[in-house]
Amino acid sequence: MDLKVINNTETQNTLESEKSRLVERLPTRSPIYLPTEKIPLEDQIEGLKRVEKLYTTELNQIYKPRIRALKKHFSGRKKRCFIIGNGPSLKKTDLTLLDNEITFAVNGFFLKSGDVNWKPTFYLVEDHLVAEDRAEQIKDFKGPIKFFPAYLAYCIEQDDECIFYNHRPRISYPHGFDFSTQADEITYTGCTVVFSAMQIAAYLGFEEIYLIGVDADYEIPADTKVSKSYGTSVLDMKSDDTNHFHPDYFGKGNRWHDPQVDKMLEAYKEAKKVTESINVKIFNATVGGKLDVFERRNYEDLFSDPKNFADSQKPKTLLLDFNKTGGASATGSLTAKYFEDWQKDRFLQICVPGTNQYEVFDRFDDNGPTPKSNVEEAINKFNPDIILYRPVAEHPHFHEFAMQTLSKLGVPYAVWLMDDWPSRLILHNPEYGEKIDNDLKQLCQNAAACLSISDAMSGAFGSRYGAQFKKFHNGVSPKKWSKIKRKQARKSDCTIRYAGGLAADMSIDSVRDIAQAVSHLNSVGQNVRFEIMTQKHWFSKYHYEFAELDGVEISVSTLSNKAYREWLSQADLLLITYNFDDDTKCYVKYSFANKLPECCASGTPIIAYGPDGLATLDTLEELNLAFRIKTRDPNELSDALTKLTNSPSKRLQLGKMAQSFAFSRFSIENYKMDFLRELVLASETIPKSFEYRRQVGSPEKVASVANTNYTLLSFFKKYTLSWKGVVGVFSAVLLAIALTMITITDSIVVKAGAIFMVFLAQLLLFLLIAHLAAHLNKTVAVLENRRNK
Repeated sequence: MDLKVINNTETQNTLESEKSRLVERLPTRSPIYLPTEKIPLEDQIEGLKRVEKLYTTELNQIYKPRIRALKKHFSGRKKRCFIIGNGPSLKKTDLTLLDNEITFAVNGFFLKSGDVNWKPTFYLVEDHLVAEDRAEQIKDFKGPIKFFPAYLAYCIEQDDECIFYNHRPRISYPHGFDFSTQADEITYTGCTVVFSAMQIAAYLGFEEIYLIGVDADYEIPADTKVSKSYGTSVLDMKSDDTNHFHPDYFGKGNRWHDPQVDKMLEAYKEAKKVTESINVKIFNATVGGKLDVFERRNYEDLFSDPKNFADSQKPKTLLLDFNKTGGASATGSLTAKYFEDWQKDRFLQICVPGTNQYEVFDRFDDNGPTPKSNVEEAINKFNPDIILYRPVAEHPHFHEFAMQTLSKLGVPYAVWLMDDWPSRLILHNPEYGEKIDNDLKQLCQNAAACLSISDAMSGAFGSRYGAQFKKFHNGVSPKKWSKIKRKQARKSDCTIRYAGGLAADMSIDSVRDIAQAVSHLNSVGQNVRFEIMTQKHWFSKYHYEFAELDGVEISVSTLSNKAYREWLSQADLLLITYNFDDDTKCYVKYSFANKLPECCASGTPIIAYGPDGLATLDTLEELNLAFRIKTRDPNELSDALTKLTNSPSKRLQLGKMAQSFAFSRFSIENYKMDFLRELVLASETIPKSFEYRRQVGSPEKVASVANTNYTLLSFFKKYTLSWKGVVGVFSAVLLAIALTMITITDSIVVKAGAIFMVFLAQLLLFLLIAHLAAHLNKTVAVLENRRNK
């Protein structure tokens, strides 16, 4: 016999022996948990060593704590979740409705992910054939938290997205199945990965588990090759897969196990029995299919219009927001949309119509300013299930009132932040900013829910305040917008429209830029109009300035909602803009403009003018929904406006894309439904109580410059007209008198007194400088701490 053949045989035998020794040390020794011949023997051995290490140390040290941390994270946050099977019914299921839901996807869902604009929360694979055949695709499927049984570590790489869990054969084999309620310790097999997902979902604390795409209906094609090399049938098809949502799912060379539907159904019955005993309900929301073990629910009804909810299902919500719901402000308009369907006995707001005044506002009775004692009486009478508080830097008295109310009532509460005013505040008033920063950390970490206005804000504030945030911003009703007739795009003239405020730290400078560019274009013979619609106080401040510019008009916003929609739709271009200065970037970098969904829904093309790094403008650019101008150059701005006014076809294309996106992604009905669920869930949580200590001294004094920029005048007022200024002036006068006395007298006694006065003046100046240096160091430390966060 050839020596080379002998050596190869001996090597093979040695490797086989080593593999056998490894397998004997594992708790999962059946062939369905082990590498197949597709994996080279050397790689099998290295992989099994990783599996052994998982079972002996890493499951306990690394992965069980991670699973428990997930349970803590999701406990009480969401009542329901969705487990997505991969049956053909998924092709008839509107998966876009799951955008804001907690979802478990399995196996080949990555073939579907390109069709949806979201990633599942969790992703599971438990079959070694799927793991081997799809290893690269599983690795490249980024975003979800990935659950894998420990026995798959031979072909699944360990990374930060992966959680390995202790998945074992059922102990009731062959006459029954086992459903674990302690997935951190162990889960059991049930002939389908959906059974594993059920066990993990129940452990994480979801009370309602909805199945979709779980058809429980298979037909094995005639061209399928069946192998029974280790007892369980392995199927290998040459044709397209008709049993799943995608023809390549298990088709054309991708191996899969005999589905054994009868055993799946037995496992599902066990799941139903155990979950019902722990007050967890599993529903089948699959479109069609043959699974009848679980109670059926119509899939689309799960996302029905909030108007269809019984009034009793809406928690009695006390809104603490200094802007009145339905008022002229952007936030007042936003809260009006979210609460428009809430009945009188389910909604109450406390707002601030003026300095140190409060108003009890229920959208049905507007009684004006209310004595504070009557406000407290109204709150107690209303007896809210939950409080929704929107903190802001302005009106420090209202913040004190809100914090004391939250502390005193002891009911669950939610926090809703809409701009990064805390960063602006800490720049202009570090003392008050630091106090508010501590308040916000306390608020968020004890809240039943934390709401933001954008994904960017959720990420930044989540890290800053140590809580999980969920976005809720403005949306549109496609029915109201689709019926409005659009203006026909023409070259001959162009009307640009802007609706919004003209604040110094938001938009006034950039609106000026556009106005000046339009005036210039008109001066060289182009017919361009720029119409600005703003609030009364901004009109009063700036109308003289804009009146001098050719082709520019400014007016006060008085339009009804319907007239406003028509006004946007009849423009040639709409402007969404922010200033380029640092104050604006600090304030609105995470904001999401209230007008963005409405401008998109109008079908009118949008100009997005402003710097990089602002969530609103970056969103428009990333989604290709607007014409982006991000440098502040008058010539470039004029050139861009000229190109747009002379390109009606390009404007038409941009407008259509934006409208289509708004109708599919910015539906206010979907947002309202999710908002209602968030408040319902939050109202059902056990409130975390906290004690609030009232700010020492007058809130106005502490927050006196909360909303102002540092100017020479403000510096003069703060440091000269204060005890610091008095000490400084007194020291200077004392020093001048002493020096004068020394020069004009020969008396030793007088000179000695003068020298003492010099010493006293220097001592006072030293103490003053030390105090100011300490204050400066404190300010720098606060800013550095915020920057690091």
